[in-house]
Amino acid sequence: NNCSDYQTNRDKCLLDEDCSWDYSATSVYYQILAGPAFIVTFAISSLLTGLLLSLYTLKRTLLLSICALTWSVLTGLSGFCNQYWELLLTRIGLGIFQAACTPLAGSIMSDIFEEKNRGVALGFYSWGVYFGYGLAFASDFIIKSYGWRWGFWSASILSTIVSFLSLLTVREPIRRNDKNNGRLLKKKPYFKILKQVLKSYMQLPLLLLCIGAGLRQGGGLVWAYNAKAYFRKLHCDTTGVGTYLSWVPVVGGTVGVFAGGMISDGLVRRLGTRSRLIVLVTCCFLAAPFLFGTLYLSPPWAFLSLLFSYITGEMWFGVAIAVAMEMVPHEIASSGLALYLFVINIIGGNINLVLPSLQTLTSLQTAMAILFPGSYLMAGSFFLLAGILLSCRSKRSSSSYEINEKAALIIQDDDDKTNVDLFTESEEI
Repeated sequence: NNCSDYQTNRDKCLLDEDCSWDYSATSVYYQILAGPAFIVTFAISSLLTGLLLSLYTLKRTLLLSICALTWSVLTGLSGFCNQYWELLLTRIGLGIFQAACTPLAGSIMSDIFEEKNRGVALGFYSWGVYFGYGLAFASDFIIKSYGWRWGFWSASILSTIVSFLSLLTVREPIRRNDKNNGRLLKKKPYFKILKQVLKSYMQLPLLLLCIGAGLRQGGGLVWAYNAKAYFRKLHCDTTGVGTYLSWVPVVGGTVGVFAGGMISDGLVRRLGTRSRLIVLVTCCFLAAPFLFGTLYLSPPWAFLSLLFSYITGEMWFGVAIAVAMEMVPHEIASSGLALYLFVINIIGGNINLVLPSLQTLTSLQTAMAILFPGSYLMAGSFFLLAGILLSCRSKRSSSSYEINEKAALIIQDDDDKTNVDLFTESEEI
């Protein structure tokens, strides 16, 4: 008897010592598909896309539609997979082509929207994440009725329609510089762009922002990929998990990202870029208690707590992108955003690999508590440090500006006195 008998005689196989079933929703195999197979390729591809956008004047709207269409085809092919390695390859392909979307969309929006409205615009763009996440759980009825393959095929059909709509409706904006009086930008050589991007990321506040965003991203991904398995294991399948998870992220996430964008845009007009960090710190620390409630309360209270965690905790994504884009020169915005996405996905995309080992040492509930709300608290701490450093730098800049102004006034006074003395002397002569 060997492990292939599992498919034909499950009970018998489970009693056999040579057989094991490691394809559960919290297994290493699943975490590889959810994490490195997708996220690492996503991170590398987003970095390359950003560099290409900075080097060449490409038609971004056309590229966006092509990437979306290719993603749709690969999603459809996932439904035809019969082996684990086949699904692994399609996940890698999905990571490559999905990665292009955010640098392309971010670059387009940075040319359409001014800095003061960019937080709301990026927040609105982030709505797609929550609608997509909700649709994944809403598609349960398709999977139950027609099988798991139709889950991929239905997503492929919908995304194909969206990719064509994007091609027909999204217009290429003029590439302009916020701080260059609207003049068109000139492309720089590759090494100059790379040097400029790396120099920007040597700023300690920006590095801390990336680490914090990576931890926050990781906590969110741990929950996204393991939420259903968590509720099924701890509360069986009698709580309508799919129903709750189909609308809670959509409602809570939509309110959260839009509110975060509006609040941060309002603050940035008065206090500057560092004020966006206030929103990031607040949303992480406010959401953490609700996340613990989600893990330790029983349904439906767990889902109510989850709703509030989305409202308070999902302000971060568009706001963090806005901060990253405002801390690099506008002419390298695409490359800067791509490097930001690369860093946060490399950090956050691999956190879920810790879950199986941590679960073995403790329990699923404890492991989720460490990696889910725990990541939020650590992220908030890094955002706080970044905000403090930005404030200190801003105060130093203000002091230096005041000193320079006083020096200029003294020089001007001296010049005026000199001119008066010269005039007096000429009169005496």
